[in-house]
Amino acid sequence: MNKEEKELKTKNKNEENMAKIAISKEADRALVEVLNRIDEKFDAGRATKQDLASHIIMRFVSSCTEKEIHDMRVLFFDPITAMEVKMKRIKETGVIPDSIRDLLLQEFLDASPQPTAKKAKKSLNQNIIIDNVEESKESA
Repeated sequence: MNKEEKELKTKNKNEENMAKIAISKEADRALVEVLNRIDEKFDAGRATKQDLASHIIMRFVSSCTEKEIHDMRVLFFDPITAMEVKMKRIKETGVIPDSIRDLLLQEFLDASPQPTAKKAKKSLNQNIIIDNVEESKESA
């Protein structure tokens, strides 16, 4: 096997062990900041952003608590998605939870027109203008 074949085989093996993700610009800046701190006064090796990100993620996974998982769920909560999932369950089971039934009923009642007192009709008065003066003289 020649040198090029070995490099290609090594490259393919590395690619099999890699996955790509996109991160925010802010996260990228933070990663570069940590990478610069690592590389400062360190000439016995070399760290890459990919290596550092992988290390951080693996370290986080091993020490992640249930509270942190809950906090991330709160952070990524989407009310539209929650309602879609709830609606799917309601359609599957045919059972509407009381809390949702009460909420929908309240929304319906709030949107219904409220009965109002009838307005009193104005009484007729004699302050009118008669357009046909000749017809009214003949009828008199």
